[in-house]
Amino acid sequence: MAGLSNSRRGQVMLITALGMIIVLAAFIPLFAHLRLSSDETDSDFRNTVNQISLNFKEALIISSSEVSQALELKSRVREYEYTSLNDYPTAESIGLEFLAEWQNETSLQYSGIGLSLNLSHIAFECEWASFPFHSNVNGTIEFDIQQYGFEGWKYNLVTGSYLHILGLDEQDGNNLSFFFRLSRENEIPVNDLEKTFIKLYYNSTDGKFRKANNDLMELYPVGDGKYLVKFYATDISDPPCIKMVLQDSRGIIVAVIPPTGVVLSLEEDYIGPKTLNLNYDPKPTQVNTSCTITGCIDDTETGWSLIASAEYFVDAVGSNGTGTPMLAADGSFDSYIETVEATIDVSGWTTGNYTIYVHGLDAKGNWGNFSDIVIEIVDEQIMYVYNIAMSYETQGFLFWRQARGIATITIYDTEGYPVENADVAGTWSDATSDTDSGLTGAAGQATLKSDWVWVGWWGNPTFTFTVDDVSKAGWTYDPDLNNETSDTVEYP
Repeated sequence: MAGLSNSRRGQVMLITALGMIIVLAAFIPLFAHLRLSSDETDSDFRNTVNQISLNFKEALIISSSEVSQALELKSRVREYEYTSLNDYPTAESIGLEFLAEWQNETSLQYSGIGLSLNLSHIAFECEWASFPFHSNVNGTIEFDIQQYGFEGWKYNLVTGSYLHILGLDEQDGNNLSFFFRLSRENEIPVNDLEKTFIKLYYNSTDGKFRKANNDLMELYPVGDGKYLVKFYATDISDPPCIKMVLQDSRGIIVAVIPPTGVVLSLEEDYIGPKTLNLNYDPKPTQVNTSCTITGCIDDTETGWSLIASAEYFVDAVGSNGTGTPMLAADGSFDSYIETVEATIDVSGWTTGNYTIYVHGLDAKGNWGNFSDIVIEIVDEQIMYVYNIAMSYETQGFLFWRQARGIATITIYDTEGYPVENADVAGTWSDATSDTDSGLTGAAGQATLKSDWVWVGWWGNPTFTFTVDDVSKAGWTYDPDLNNETSDTVEYP
């Protein structure tokens, strides 16, 4: 009887255990769903707020486009007599009507989450008769979302286009060329303008403005939103005078149409180009190697002449033209802005800091002022693996668990200091076979993690990480100095 009792007791315990497993199996998806639902709610909330804000920006762009196009159309039929919204207020009402429709449609679209939306401080501007020439719109959006308990979101935005005539490049008979700059809000340069969206008018000797032939027009991007436009004009006034209307890729029109136009003046170039954005690589540079100096030679603010050459001096400047020549990065000096470069052989240089002076020459023979950069020359810098600390982490619930290995690799130099920004690459083995890499931080440590693996009664996984390489510009990795190159951790 005792044996039978024990048997029954074992059966009961087995059935109870099986029941617990079945119950857990039923509830785990529910727990996962609850957690996922919470995560999805947060994600939906963020996505909704971002989407409404982005849609508002797009609505402002479209409204500004419609306002500026309406004004330009009305002004064109009156020979560009209208130069602002004060001349044609109906254009502004078109933009306000569009934004009101967008507000209603957006409120309806998100009505299911209790969106309360309001637009305020909407102000359109089109100033085409005086500098700065621009078309823009300023507006504020405020909204609450009841479903998320979210209140008080307020977002102000300005969007528009800004046009600046920079001056005459050259005049050769009936062929003229001049520079201009087109930008968006926040001084963002517009670099995708096409000549098909440009209307150019020039003042003839009879005092009337005539439209330049677009087929004979040439447009050259210079960079940073600056362009050179060349056009053909017969019987043009002296000095030349123009009006200009253009449309950016977003559909916003901006114009330079003062009643008397804008005079294009040709100024002599007596100033040399600027030298900008000097850099060198690698940092620092090891003795008996080389480094590359790069920079930008720019004449777009000092005369608009082509760049002819550039040179550098080490530690002390000499006479113009006696420095070491630099190369144009694109192979030829034929632009108003040139990226220049030079490879400097530092063989025989002692350790220390050296100042490199760089300047450029424009096609009018003007040398620019010097800019300088300090390069650091150091002895050969050697790094190695000081330590590999192994651990693991888990995720899951009860019988449904995963684990992965964690390797924290510490890189030191031969002076015992941590090496920052070293790229550590290695391979995982045993439980996984993936590869990982990462940069060291200020403490010289990079933490890498293996792929996840399932764990259970069938065994305890082992995670092994082996460093394959450590790299950093200007440094040498010596694996023979490593305190360890591979390490292992076992779960659990």
